[in-house]
Amino acid sequence: MKTKEISASVGELKHSLALVGRPVWVVEEQANPSTDNYVWPALIAYGLHPVHRSFEDVPGDEALLGTTIVFVRYVPARWRQAVSRLRDRLADVIYFMDDDLLDTTATSGLSLRYRWKLWSLAARHYRWLIANGATVWVSTASLEQKYKSLAPTLLLPAGISEQPGARRIFYHGTASHFAEKVWLKQVVRAVLDEAPQACFEIVGTRDVQELYADVPRVAVVHPMKWPSYLAFVSSGDRHIGLAPMIDSAFNRTRSYTRVLDHTRCGAVGVYSEGSASAAVITNRHDGVVLPMRPQAWVDGILELLSDDPWRISMVRNAQATAASLRAKAFAGYAELGFVAKSQAASDPLGDAKLDIK
Repeated sequence: MKTKEISASVGELKHSLALVGRPVWVVEEQANPSTDNYVWPALIAYGLHPVHRSFEDVPGDEALLGTTIVFVRYVPARWRQAVSRLRDRLADVIYFMDDDLLDTTATSGLSLRYRWKLWSLAARHYRWLIANGATVWVSTASLEQKYKSLAPTLLLPAGISEQPGARRIFYHGTASHFAEKVWLKQVVRAVLDEAPQACFEIVGTRDVQELYADVPRVAVVHPMKWPSYLAFVSSGDRHIGLAPMIDSAFNRTRSYTRVLDHTRCGAVGVYSEGSASAAVITNRHDGVVLPMRPQAWVDGILELLSDDPWRISMVRNAQATAASLRAKAFAGYAELGFVAKSQAASDPLGDAKLDIK
């Protein structure tokens, strides 16, 4: 049987699937690049209706009848049981792999833990897939050649389309602000639930990673040295900077450097009432000042996400505020005695020129 090639980028899907209009269950461990680059665009191009399903999220038998099940890399136990029970009443069973997952010798050199995962979720199901007449999709010509006895279909990657209007919210508080990171979680979850175009970036180690593990579209960035951090934030692709401040003796001595940090990123800042940053900001002119009430922050962030012209205007105003704060700082340096007054009014840092979006 001649192998077939799928080019999802042009919609050349050449395989008989379930009738258009029937759901196609895409079984995956979690959101992943394998589904997004290969499987999902191919199914959409064919006019099908794919539905994400996790390992444990198995519909009832009635919902599965007459449908197609696509296993992305792995075959979890509960889904295998369902297929074994209903195989004759399913339209198709498809297995997609973008690594050599069915041959245990191919994983030599990988960690034992990862090899065990690949065996238990993929390789040990090889004969079961054959016995159940599974269609095999592969990602490369080398996999197509190696498994030619299975008459695999070559699925080319379409890539992931950039989400229009994507907006990045961020909080780069240090380890001393763990309480604020805990407080922000409820705010971030509510905002991301309402704004699919938004994502959230936060600095932290394993404790923060575990804290936000169940919130989608959150990137936890490992702490870095100051020069690396400056390079990291210099791209200007951040939009809303958060600066919550829980009232404490430690926080009451903080300065307004968050205003300068957010401006450097090309972002508008959201600040806590009573904070040093709020004291140098005119609310809704060069930043947003809010009480430390979660719903107030949810509403305020969503308002910023819905009004780009206002947000961009505030960023430009904040740049002027930051320039004024720098000038004030340099004027004050003259009082140190070793900075000439003729130099004090100049700003060697200058204003960062960012493409604000």
